[in-house]
Amino acid sequence: METYGKWIVVKELGKGGQGTVYLAQDTSKFNIEALKNMIVRDIPQTLKTAEARTKAEAAGRPAQTILEFGTAESPKHCGALKVIHPTRNDAEYRKQLDRMKKELAALSPQSHPAIIRVLDQKLEDRWFVTDYFPNGPLSNYRHRYRGRFLEALHAFRPLVDAIAEVHRRNLVHRDIKPENVFVSGSGSLIIGDFGLAYFTDDDQSRLTDTFENVGSRDWMPGWAMGMRVAEVRPSFDVFCLGKLLWSMISGQPRLRLWYLHYPEFELEKMFPGDPDILWARLILDRCIVERENDCLTDASQLLEIVDKVLMAVGRHSQVVHDAVERTCRVCGLGKYREVTGGKCQGLSGPGGFRIFECQNCGHVELFSQQEFPAWKRHGIDVSEPTHAAEPLRSSAVAQEAPLSSK
Repeated sequence: METYGKWIVVKELGKGGQGTVYLAQDTSKFNIEALKNMIVRDIPQTLKTAEARTKAEAAGRPAQTILEFGTAESPKHCGALKVIHPTRNDAEYRKQLDRMKKELAALSPQSHPAIIRVLDQKLEDRWFVTDYFPNGPLSNYRHRYRGRFLEALHAFRPLVDAIAEVHRRNLVHRDIKPENVFVSGSGSLIIGDFGLAYFTDDDQSRLTDTFENVGSRDWMPGWAMGMRVAEVRPSFDVFCLGKLLWSMISGQPRLRLWYLHYPEFELEKMFPGDPDILWARLILDRCIVERENDCLTDASQLLEIVDKVLMAVGRHSQVVHDAVERTCRVCGLGKYREVTGGKCQGLSGPGGFRIFECQNCGHVELFSQQEFPAWKRHGIDVSEPTHAAEPLRSSAVAQEAPLSSK
C-alpha cells in the first residue's frame, strides 16, 4: 500500500483543483498488518482448545482483534490525506510553497473546535493530512436547516467565530462554501479545506495568482474577480459566509451573485409565515453585497451582529417596519394597526407619537416619531451601507424598546 510518512492510503475520497484526497490510516495508532497477523495466529489456537470454558475465554482475544479490525476507517485512526498535484513548472510551484507553508503553520496549532486540524504535513513532498469526517460535507445535507432560521444561526455562529480567529491570524480562507464545511460526528459544523493553491490549466503547469478561475465562482464576491491572492481582504470571507447562511436557511445549493432580494431568492417569500426570517436581513444585507465598501470588513464584525440577532430572536423580539405585520405581544393573536389621530387623540411627546392598537384585545403601543438608527439603538454600532436600497435594511427591534418604522 502507498505510504506518506506514517500514513497508509486506504482509498480515494475525491479529486479537485489542488490535488487528490485519500482516506489514510495512522500507523502509529492502527497497524492493520499486525491485526491481520494476530487473527491468523490466534483463531487456529482457539479452535484447538479442548475445554468449552477455556475455548470461550481464548476466543476473546481474536474477537477483540476482529472488532478492532472492523474500525479500520474510524476517524480516530484515520485522516484525510491531500496529495497536491505534481506540476510541470517547479519554479512556479516553489514560489507558492512558502505561502502554503505559512498557512499550514498557522493552522497546525489551531485549537478552535470549528476549524479543521492539520494533523501532519510534508509540503516538500506535496502532501498534508487533516481530520477525517465520514459524514461528509454540509452540501450532502442541503435541507438540514431549511426554514429553521434560529437553528441555522446557532450552527452558523461557531463558523463565524472560527473565521474571525483566522482573520486575527492575518489569513483569509478564500473558499467558504457548503462543500468545504464538514459535519462532525456530534453534528456540529467544521470549516475545512483552506484554499492553498489552485491550478489554472488542465496540464497542471501554471499555479494561479488570481481568483480568475478559482473553483468557487458561485460563492465569491463579484468585486474579487481577477484580484490577486495578496490583495484579498477578510471581507471576501464575510461575503462567502453570508451566502453560506443563505444556503443553510433556504435549502438551495447556490445564490446567483448578490441577488438575495430577487423574488426567486428572497427568504421572506420562501417562508412567508415565519417572522424570524425577517431577522436574516440584518445579517445578510451586510455580507451579500455588490460593492466591497458595503460589506463588513471582517468576521469579528459579523460575529457581533450574529450575537445580537441570536439574543433578539431568543427573546421573541419583533422586527418593526410599516411593511411587516406585528403580532400583539399581549394576546398573541391579534395584529397591531395604526390608530394615530383616532381613538387616542391628545397624546403628545417630543416629536409626537405613533399609536398602534391590537385588533383582537385592544392593547396599545406607542412609538416615538423621533428618528433613531435601529442598529445603534440596540448596541450594534456599525455604519449604514452606502447603497441602502431594501425597505427592511435596518428595521430590527427588541420587544421592550420599540422603534419607529421611519
